[in-house]
Amino acid sequence: MEELKVKVVEVSQEKEQPQGNDYMRVTVEIDGRKIAVWTT
Repeated sequence: MEELKVKVVEVSQEKEQPQGNDYMRVTVEIDGRKIAVWTT
């Protein structure tokens, strides 16, 4: 298996509108591609 380099670029906590639920946005970089992952 080839090795993938994963780098966490940004982790931010934001309020979802308009429900007001807290969620986290994690931005990762995999092989030079940035991917935003949303989690609660």
